[in-house]
Formats: sequence, C-alpha cells, structure tokens
Amino acid sequence: MGLPELSELSFSLRFRGHWGIRIRVRGERLTISVPESEEDAIQVVLPDRSLTVGPGETSTLTIGVAGR
Repeated sequence: MGLPELSELSFSLRFRGHWGIRIRVRGERLTISVPESEEDAIQVVLPDRSLTVGPGETSTLTIGVAGR
C-alpha cells in the first residue's frame, strides 16, 4: 500500500538573513513569499527557470509534478 498523496505542503525557512520565507506547494502551484526586510532579493532557481523575489513580494509559479 502506497502513501496517500499530499494535497498541500507549506513551511517557513530562514535564508541569507531573511526570516520567515514561506514556501507553499499546492497541486501544480508553487508560491514563495518573502517578508518585508532590509535584505536583498533572493534568487530562486528551478530546473527550467529562475526568478527573483524581493522583500515584501510573493511569486506564484506553475510547476510540473514528478511522476505525472
């Protein structure tokens, strides 16, 4: 018997001085939120693209799901 499929995955992390970066994956949507701060923007690199998310910004991408 396999594991049930997750409908959503969400967590916060600290990265390069940023506290509380929120990562959320729901279906084929990836949302990255960077809280307001004096830190520089972060670069997010995926296998097929990259983007920059600055403090106070949220970016949502459509991603492929492995195994589909």
